[in-house]
Amino acid sequence: MKKVPTDSIEKVLSGLFRQGFLVSSGVKDNYNMMYCDLGFAGNIWHRKVAGVLIVPTRYTYEFIERTQRFVISFFKPMYKDIIRPLGKNSGREMDKMHFDGLTPVELESGDIAFNEAMVTVVCKVAYKGHEQESEFVDRQIYVERYEERGKPLHDIFIGEIEAVYTTMDNYERALENDLNPTIFL
Repeated sequence: MKKVPTDSIEKVLSGLFRQGFLVSSGVKDNYNMMYCDLGFAGNIWHRKVAGVLIVPTRYTYEFIERTQRFVISFFKPMYKDIIRPLGKNSGREMDKMHFDGLTPVELESGDIAFNEAMVTVVCKVAYKGHEQESEFVDRQIYVERYEERGKPLHDIFIGEIEAVYTTMDNYERALENDLNPTIFL
């Protein structure tokens, strides 16, 4: 896993957020992670940011609240069956720190990432907000995502991107040629 510049990260993340990913928070001996499929990236407040939506009852939520940090890890499609169960099972009920198929690695920031991830984004929380039913201008989103499915509303964490790591050999070459590196998956 090597550290790469964050200059063109929006281009990379726009393709990656279309698939599920892991959100983790904590340190080497005390962390948790969860599968997530609600995220985004861009430029807000003249800063490169990534955001995730998490239900407050999730165990990973407690770690983000405590540390004010989170890591987003994107995997090749072949890892989908490995990472998806991490969204259905709570870290309160299973030991996610020793989960088969994932190798945790401590980053220079002290955050936890995974050797198997193809792109890892390290964030420091800059903003936290709450979804509210009354704020859905497009009411159909609320009805389809929450009301009909009986799902709770999320909190939104927007994090300033501090570092990006990759295991993709062609990452920098693709960016030099103005290509999204995810086309090589």
